[in-house]
Amino acid sequence: MGNASLTDVYPVAAASGRRRRLLALRSAAGIDATAPLDEPVSTTEFLPGSSQAQTSDAVSVEVELESALDRIKRLVDDPAPRTWLFAGDSLGFGSKHAKRGWIEHFSDVIRGHLSRSLDVVLDTTTDEARCDRLLRNLDWRILRFQPDIVILMPGPGEVSQLGFDAARLHEALSTLVERLREDGCEVVLCTLPPLQSTSDELAERLETLAAHVRDVAAATQMVLVDHAERWRITAETDPTTARLLDKSGTRPTQHGHQKLARNLIRTLELPLQ
Repeated sequence: MGNASLTDVYPVAAASGRRRRLLALRSAAGIDATAPLDEPVSTTEFLPGSSQAQTSDAVSVEVELESALDRIKRLVDDPAPRTWLFAGDSLGFGSKHAKRGWIEHFSDVIRGHLSRSLDVVLDTTTDEARCDRLLRNLDWRILRFQPDIVILMPGPGEVSQLGFDAARLHEALSTLVERLREDGCEVVLCTLPPLQSTSDELAERLETLAAHVRDVAAATQMVLVDHAERWRITAETDPTTARLLDKSGTRPTQHGHQKLARNLIRTLELPLQ
């Protein structure tokens, strides 16, 4: 990036998904990627048959082979400001359940510990969120903010509905990830922590939901934060695990939200001091 300042490269974070991908390819191919966005970008250099097109094709393959985790780590290593957006279920977060939510704890790490003060951390989560509804309102709920990284947690609303259809859930979640990737977003999928259910049927559905999140993450090669599995492992070794949920067993406590944030931070391998 040479001597480019944050002001010089800031427009990259505000560009469309296609524009961000183009700039990434230009940078990887050794082409100046820090030019202002209002400067015309020649497309002839990427036309079929041109030497630049061949170079960009090779770079495209290299970028595709890079893991999702490596791509996110590269975004964090770059000083250009990033936009992080949390979508999906809010876990019913409220002041009566915890003093601060896991998204706030995560923002503290990004903007404080990592000194990325120009990064923006957005929260568009809602209680009882569902992937099919998020798909219908994708532009308004996510894409208009042009996020670099989307952290998505499908919630209990996916399985508590009447006429629950596991195949439809899988399709909606897969399509949602594909749409986000098409717009240039990196996607982090999260399973729910092991909430206590009111019936055996709902408990089984929650396990089904976690299985589908894992399957979609594997199929799309996205980063997975498996809260359900991490909490299960913790429960086997730590007798204080019960304090991670409130008395209803359906809402994380202050300690629960801190654990959610730690799980995400450790999965992303953020370079904490």
